[in-house]
Amino acid sequence: MRRLIWVLLLCFFAQVRASDHFVSVLDENAYQSILQASHTQPFLIVFWSLDCPPCIEELATLRRFHRDYPQKKIIFISIDSVQQIAEIETLMEQYGLQNLQQWVFSENKRRLRYSIDPSWYGEVPRSYFYLPSHPGRAFSGRLSYSQLTGWFNMAEN
Repeated sequence: MRRLIWVLLLCFFAQVRASDHFVSVLDENAYQSILQASHTQPFLIVFWSLDCPPCIEELATLRRFHRDYPQKKIIFISIDSVQQIAEIETLMEQYGLQNLQQWVFSENKRRLRYSIDPSWYGEVPRSYFYLPSHPGRAFSGRLSYSQLTGWFNMAEN
């Protein structure tokens, strides 16, 4: 009987931890919801991947920027698979970015990528900077700290 109770308790805690993720699954509807919910302020969406060395290097820049400007809105979207959520969360925690909005692509990556931007072929890092009165400005490649401050300063003027 005791063993059964322990097994049930372990299963319960495993379920609680499994559902305790801070990364959400992104589909076309969720992406449109992100845009609608954020349209009143400048914000940055960063597409990245676990197996992209420039993306990982960019996380250090984004960590520094977030530390210096915590009120600026940054949203991370990993193009990795749903099965890699634990790895994504571990890496984002290492960079201190776990409190920012985190997403991972759903399984239909090609259609989702096309719905986000028909001219985007999946290269990462890829970022979009949005202003309340202007559609997203796309940038492929690693962002610099000066780009980030420049974009957000431009939004304030």
